[in-house]
Amino acid sequence: MVDHPGLATNRIVGPQAAAQKQQLWAQLTIRLNACSSGATKTAEKWAKVWQDWRCDTKQKAARIMGHARGTGGGPSLKVTALTPLEETLLGLLGQVAVEGHLDVPDSMQVELFAES
Repeated sequence: MVDHPGLATNRIVGPQAAAQKQQLWAQLTIRLNACSSGATKTAEKWAKVWQDWRCDTKQKAARIMGHARGTGGGPSLKVTALTPLEETLLGLLGQVAVEGHLDVPDSMQVELFAES
C-alpha cells in the first residue's frame, strides 16, 4: 500500500483506473496469500479486509481525538492507544482522513451558523 497510495486510499484515477486497481489487487493478493499467516482470500475479500481495517482504525483515532478534546467529565475512554501499525496506516491515509478538512464545516457548525 505504501508503494501504491492510490490503492490505499481508493483514489486511482485515469482512463484505465478500474483495470489498474484490479491488477494491483491481484498482485497484492498473491503476496498476501503467500504469507505464513495461513489466510487465503480472493482479491475482493482482501479489499474488504483492507476497507474494514481502514474504517475501524479511522473510527478509533477519531474516538481517541474526541476524548482528548473533552472537558474531563464522564467515564474514562475504554479504547486503547493506536498500535504502531495503525499509526502507520493513518500516516499513509493522511490526517484529513480522521480530522476532515479544516475549511469544511461539520453539520453542527452549519446548524449553529444557520440559527444565528
